Amino acid sequence: MAVIPLSRLLELDSAHTVCFDRHGEEITWPEFLASVARISAALAKSDKRYWAIDVGDAREFACALYGCWAAGKTPVLAPRHMLDDGVEYDGIIRDGFGTKAAELRDPIIPATSDLVLFTSGSTGKPTKVYRTIRNMEAELDVLEALFGEELEPCVRRLIGRSGGNLRDLLNMLRDAIELG
Repeated sequence: MAVIPLSRLLELDSAHTVCFDRHGEEITWPEFLASVARISAALAKSDKRYWAIDVGDAREFACALYGCWAAGKTPVLAPRHMLDDGVEYDGIIRDGFGTKAAELRDPIIPATSDLVLFTSGSTGKPTKVYRTIRNMEAELDVLEALFGEELEPCVRRLIGRSGGNLRDLLNMLRDAIELG
């Protein structure tokens, strides 16, 4: 298994299946990049920085996440009930966001790009956590070192809604960067 940095993911030139939508349909790399470009172009028109992601499946989630980063925006990942209860964000990405076709301007995402997520940890009280791509890559490296052999036979993994917690997010990102 070859693993590339999350920040270099959009540079790939491949036709392999990236992920599956909510109906189990395969999404190819060109389709994934087109969706990222569409979302990025829509976000680039806005001066808003923090964008909550509230979408229905892993494909739209991954596209929205990378669309935010490609546009220089900060994704906010929170459970749906928190989006309605005062989580701070400037805009929200829902299914079907950004409808005009676009070209991806720059496939390189800075490793310092960040996101905001919430975790309850051991307290049960949601706490805002900031992570950069560099932080997540380090966490993925640790997970890979600890559990890589056990996870190797997995072809497909089901995750929670829109990366609702860090474990789901890391699983989705790990799935996205596995090649071959």
